[in-house]
Amino acid sequence: MLEEINFLSHEDFYYFIRVENPTNAEQMVTARIFMAPEVSINNRSSWIEMDKFSYKLEPFEYAVIFRPADQSSVIRKPALRASDLNNWDEPSQITDQQEWCDCGWPYTLLLPRGTDSGMPFRLFVMFSNGNDLVQYQNKSKCTSVSYCGLKDRDYPDLREMGYPFNRPFNEHNNFSQVIQNQNNMTVRTISIRCRNI
Repeated sequence: MLEEINFLSHEDFYYFIRVENPTNAEQMVTARIFMAPEVSINNRSSWIEMDKFSYKLEPFEYAVIFRPADQSSVIRKPALRASDLNNWDEPSQITDQQEWCDCGWPYTLLLPRGTDSGMPFRLFVMFSNGNDLVQYQNKSKCTSVSYCGLKDRDYPDLREMGYPFNRPFNEHNNFSQVIQNQNNMTVRTISIRCRNI
């Protein structure tokens, strides 16, 4: 008996991040993107790592960084969409790399489901020193750097996994107080709605 399987997935999405280098020197930075439900932003374990990547800023550059979600450092590669899965007749040939490549979060589950009316989330972006993310050449674009590391080295981030949510915010445990005076952090409220199928 044949049964048709419909895979649920979010639509493709992109980040556009404005950032400025106010110095007269080139700066390598690490962008770190997290998200949490609005109702639990003060619970650091509610923050979901969405992506992290390196970016080079020229002296006095004001940049708008474009980052497609399918390049996220948390997902396994390639970023299979629902349409890819529906047309997937048979598994790809197993190679020495296949087990490693399958490590990571599925692209179809990158975003939380949300609600019919729209569930509020906070989107958080932080820039840290670019030297804390080990520069690597991952030509095969295989696996999740954030969750699985790299085949030829350990976790490629000199910061602890989950940074900056790897420890309590402060003695008051208040997220808003922590970021309000930081010039390398920003937060926006977004809404995620699920589609009726």
